[in-house]
Amino acid sequence: MENLKLWSLLIVSVIVSSNLFAGTVVRTQESNAAGQVVSENEILSKDYLLAVNARGEDRVIFNAREQVFTVVIGSQRSYLEIGEEQIAQFGEVMANAQRQIDQALQAVPANQRERMRQMMASRMPGLGDAGKPAPEFKVEATGESREISGYTTQQYIVSADGQRVSELWVAPWNSLEGGATLKDNIESMAGFMQGMLDMMPNMGMDLGSGQDIWMRALDSIDGFPVESLYFEGRGNRPVRTITLTAIESRELGSELFSVPEGYRRQEMELPRF
Repeated sequence: MENLKLWSLLIVSVIVSSNLFAGTVVRTQESNAAGQVVSENEILSKDYLLAVNARGEDRVIFNAREQVFTVVIGSQRSYLEIGEEQIAQFGEVMANAQRQIDQALQAVPANQRERMRQMMASRMPGLGDAGKPAPEFKVEATGESREISGYTTQQYIVSADGQRVSELWVAPWNSLEGGATLKDNIESMAGFMQGMLDMMPNMGMDLGSGQDIWMRALDSIDGFPVESLYFEGRGNRPVRTITLTAIESRELGSELFSVPEGYRRQEMELPRF
């Protein structure tokens, strides 16, 4: 009888451990130019999985092993999966469209090209930028150091075409709880997204967005931004500030890295020209 109890406890332990496992939870908050908190977000990391929780039930999940990016839309009870196959298909469509646009721009007088770009942009965001050079992106370590939220951080200035767009205060990965796995997962997702954007030129590339700046800067910084300030134009006051508020290790259920049951899968629609 005692042996039966021991086996029962062992089986329960195995079942529980398969659904719950230790991971890292990173919490951040975003403030506007007036210093008011406008959103609070979570980054969950474990093994080869990463999840970013935004407002409500919306969530982004990245599987670094399978190289699959999943967008969960809670308000619609649906989700969209993007893998390497979908990226290749989209990239082929966009490359063909880009060639058509380049040919069209060369065929019209120079004084009419801007009007044509605007017409292209109305059909699909980004296409109107055809023929324009990509902004020169630069990340510079200033050597300045500051204590923020208990972490020793180093300052990096990010600029586009010589104009500052962001100021990052970065703590080394090894100073963060679970930093090694977090680093691998974030870098893997950033590499995946950069590859996706390389296959789809001019699509969604916004140097004013935190996502794009963070993704582009990863190769040039060694750590996680404890505080990120974002600027517009030549103003010295940030329009947005994202601050690390907490980081901890705790047990995470596998459901946090999966699509909720009953959600409908959306298929990625390829554009037509």
